[in-house]
Amino acid sequence: GKPPSGARLPPVDYAIISNVLIYCSDEPTADMLASVLLREGVRAVLVSERGTEQRMVEMLQARGVTVRRLMAQDVGRDDRQLIFEPGKAVQGGPPADPATSGYSWDLGTAFPNVPYEERKEALRKEGREVAGPAR
Repeated sequence: GKPPSGARLPPVDYAIISNVLIYCSDEPTADMLASVLLREGVRAVLVSERGTEQRMVEMLQARGVTVRRLMAQDVGRDDRQLIFEPGKAVQGGPPADPATSGYSWDLGTAFPNVPYEERKEALRKEGREVAGPAR
């Protein structure tokens, strides 16, 4: 990405957000994230959150940002691991549809003891979806 005006800092290509969207999922934050991705050259924002549903997903999709869910979605929505990127397809990944760019990649579970993953496996065996509010 481009360095801030007048700054002597190197450009930012990737950013990481870890467990802070719960405190700042508002319109100004969505505007800022969309701006750094769509106009300022940041290639992706990697997100790790505790809650299974993040309001920021829909807010950024409405602004043209592609959202990639990295956790399995087959037994319910899980937004705990995300990638936000400019609205385009990723080489080698599933094609992005700007209107519905909330798909996930099924890469298996890298860390099987991640909270909720064991619960998902039990629900898969029962053939049902995760119920209840975001965690």
